[in-house]
This record gives sequence, structure tokens and C-alpha cells, in this order.
Amino acid sequence: MNVRKVAYTSEAASYAVSYRQAARRVRPVGGKNICTIMMWSPRTQLNHEFTFVSEPPGTKDVPSAHSEMVGARALKAEFDLGARIVWLYTERQPCGSAQGHANCTAKLQALLETYGAQGADTPVYFTFDYPTWADIESIVSSGLMSHEEAVEMAREACQCSTDFIINMDKTIETTVPTWGT
Repeated sequence: MNVRKVAYTSEAASYAVSYRQAARRVRPVGGKNICTIMMWSPRTQLNHEFTFVSEPPGTKDVPSAHSEMVGARALKAEFDLGARIVWLYTERQPCGSAQGHANCTAKLQALLETYGAQGADTPVYFTFDYPTWADIESIVSSGLMSHEEAVEMAREACQCSTDFIINMDKTIETTVPTWGT
């Protein structure tokens, strides 16, 4: 799979950033992961951008899924009509097969082999490995995400308990455990 880390200010990330900023005014997405799929449509002969948000367990009337799989499920009918994924961006690196992970890496590999414009070599972009304090501070200080959203993202991604403390203005007193270990 052609996975590349990009800056949160990159063109690929810009759709997710715009979605997150707009959602703040309507329905904040907190620590949920956002995924954008750039899809080529044979009907229009154009590329179209679709952005999706992860659905954590317990969301009313919606099956739990990581944002990449929410997008794949939503666009399935388009893919069946010949649409192809030009590239995919996800804020967080696609998860692997560690305990508690949904193995999005393998699912994306299969999805791209079938529906990728370049097959398995179709680009998959991401910004955050698994949130580090430097990542969180950078995003918060840039104004792209609120402190609360960044804290929630770190908690969700790292599967951390709510008893750890993040203080962006002072020395960090605890460390974030590595996701999946």
C-alpha cells in the first residue's frame, strides 16, 4: 500500500481541516477521525471529494466504524458503477491488527486493489501516527483544532483512560501510551 505521511496543512488534509472547522459551528466532531476520499466518477468524468467521520461504539442507530470504512461503505454503490479512488486521506494513520484495532490497513489494501485508480498503489495520506504531545501542541497552537478536540483525539486514538492530564501551557506531567502496545 502506498501510504504517505503529510502535513496537516497539505492539500490532501485541507478537506478534513475544513470539515473539522465547519463542524465546530454545527456538530463538533471532537476526537473522531476524519477521512476524505477523492473519487473519480465515470458519470461526470471528474474527481469528487467526500469526507467522512468515524462512528465510535454506542452511536445511536449507526454501526461502529473507523472513518475509512464509513467512507467505503457510503461510496460502495458508486464503486460498483465504476468510480475509482484517486487518493484517500485520513487524519490518523490507518490502524493495524493489534488488539482492539479494526485492521483498517488490510481493509484499505483490499479496497484499493479493487477500487483504487492505481490499484494497491493508490495513495493513502495521513498526518498523525498516533498522537504525540508535539503533534497535539502543533495543531492546537496553529488554531486548526481546539484544545478539547485534541485531547479527545488523543484519548480515542490511544485508548487512554480519562485520568491522565494534558496541560498545553505547562510541562506535560504524564506521557501518552503508544497506541496498540
